[in-house]
Order: sequence, then structure tokens, then C-alpha cells
Amino acid sequence: MLVGEILKKIRLDKGMTQEEVSKGIISRSHLSDLENSNYYCSYDKFLRILNRLNISMMEFENHLNNSYFYKSEMIYIEIKNFLNSNDLIFIKENSLFYINKLKKMNTLRSHHTILTINAVIEYREYGYVTGDYSELSNYLIKVNDWSNYEIKLLNNTLFIYDNAAIDILGTKLIKKTKVDFQCNNIYIKTLINLSDYHINHGHFNKAVLYSQEAETEAYKSHLIFEKILASINKLIASSYINKKVDPKLLHSIQLLNDLDYSGLAKSFTEKVQKIENFISIK
Repeated sequence: MLVGEILKKIRLDKGMTQEEVSKGIISRSHLSDLENSNYYCSYDKFLRILNRLNISMMEFENHLNNSYFYKSEMIYIEIKNFLNSNDLIFIKENSLFYINKLKKMNTLRSHHTILTINAVIEYREYGYVTGDYSELSNYLIKVNDWSNYEIKLLNNTLFIYDNAAIDILGTKLIKKTKVDFQCNNIYIKTLINLSDYHINHGHFNKAVLYSQEAETEAYKSHLIFEKILASINKLIASSYINKKVDPKLLHSIQLLNDLDYSGLAKSFTEKVQKIENFISIK
């Protein structure tokens, strides 16, 4: 929302007419133009209008910031939703519309999101990425202390990087992340996804390290579901290392079933079958 739109909303919320708000400050027509972003009054007159509405400049700025934040955040939520689709044509059609919007925003986040969208499309189409996305990894390596944004960026782009980059970024994640209430959940989720990555690439010792870290953080934060997932990944990796399916693994999968995560439990059961096939071949 623009300044005028917010001003009009506040006036209407307070049940005041344009005449009541503008009287002795500016003309009613000028207030109408101001509300429609066709006129801008002087700063002192704007302060008098806010005073007439019984609202401080700080409160007005909060309205403005929250409105902008909500509008921009909704774009990213919509992007996340369409990227999760299984329909590649649908993703491609939506990407053109949203990439144009992101270009107009012209922020670091919007630029990173454009790169991520392009990478997702390539990965869905070919099973690997063909473009150069080193800009994303270079950014993550350059930032000294990671917060919520950097963790999310890594989590959303894990599929882009090769093993060498994953090792660097994974180490940086643990050493440089400022874990607080806001970013702890995504930190744990990223650790679990990193352990998934290493299981899928046969790096079982690394998978154990990341799943253990996730398990510890989930326990400290009382996140039962995340703790179960981290524990399962650790047991899967350990089973590969020991060439024997750990009985605790089957128990943890059953626990997911009991908690009504039957689809997830089924996918883990399939992973157990892969472990058994791996052991029989060895």
C-alpha cells in the first residue's frame, strides 16, 4: 500500500470524513488527491493531518512498513507454493510472471530468488542444474555470521551445489549461525536436509554428524517431530556404516506411523529396504 492508501484506511477506520480531517490544513480536494497519490503536501501539513487523526509519525511508519512487508512476503510465499508443484509447465508459466515482479523489487533477496527459480526449473527438467549459480554460494561464503535469511537460502538451494561446496557451506552453517528462537527451526531442518544429502551421496559419516547436531538442537528446543527425523537419519547412516539395520530404526519409523505420518513412514521403510539390498550385495 502507498502512503495515500494507508492514510485513507486510517481515516475510514476512525470514521472521519475528508472535510473533518482536512479542515484548516489543506482543502478537501487536496486530501482526496493525497489519498489517491496524486498530490503531496508539505511535511508540516502532513504532521498536522496525522495529529488530526490522532496518530504519531512513528505509528504511521509502522503501518507503512508492515504493509510493504506483508505485500512483499506474500510474493515469496506464492513463489514457494508454485515451486512445490509437480507440474513443470505450471512452474514455467508462473515463473515468467514472478520473475518480472522480482526484477522490479530490485533487492538482494529478489535477485537470489530469481536465480533459485531458474535453478529449480533446470533441475526439474534435466535432473541437474546447467547454469552458473556460484553467485549464491559465494554470497553464503562471504557472509560472516549467518541468520535466518542465509540458512533459508542454503536450505532452498542444496540441490545446486557440488560436494565440495556442500562441505564448505555445511561447516559454515554450524560454525557461523546465530541460533535464536526465530531461526532455530529452519536451522534444524537444514541440518536434517544436509544429512539427507549425504545419505543420498553415500557420505554416511558426514550424515551422522549433521543428524546428531540436528537431534541435539531439536532436543534442546523440545521439537519432537524434528528430533525423530534427525534420529532416523542418524540410524539410517549408521546402518550403512555398520552393514546392519539398527532395530531402533524400525522402532522410530513405527513411531512416525503412530503419530499419523504414514506417508513419511512409508518412504523411510523403502529406505530400510535399500539398506538391506546394500548389505546383501556387500
